[in-house]
Amino acid sequence: MITTVEEHSQRYEQSLAACPEAIAAVRHIVRVVLRLWGRTDLSYDVTLCLTELLTNVIKHAACSECLISLQDRPIGLRVAVADTDPAPPVVRHPDHLSETGRGMALIERTAHRWGVEWTLSGKRVWAEFRTARPAAVGA
Repeated sequence: MITTVEEHSQRYEQSLAACPEAIAAVRHIVRVVLRLWGRTDLSYDVTLCLTELLTNVIKHAACSECLISLQDRPIGLRVAVADTDPAPPVVRHPDHLSETGRGMALIERTAHRWGVEWTLSGKRVWAEFRTARPAAVGA
């Protein structure tokens, strides 16, 4: 676990096994970290989207571990999941009978914006969330 505090920015990173059991841990981590940072206003959307990003790693990436990160910024929050699979996520538009395929579309509708950064070992998929109030510096 890495927690750093930079000027006007706080960051949390955690390496996790890419398995279904990690989803509950991610939900707990997000709730605790956002409470510590005074960002509970973003808790529902961030938890939902980070869970979807982790689920994509579990279902589609051929890797055993991933790295989640949360970064508090003055205008909101940025979350990311990094893995070793270079294939980008795909936004699908399934019909109403489909049981899967809505994750990235959900992130697209919930986050202010999202994207992919390629790394030397794979990719990092991130999403940003805006808040109406400034971050509590040093919280």
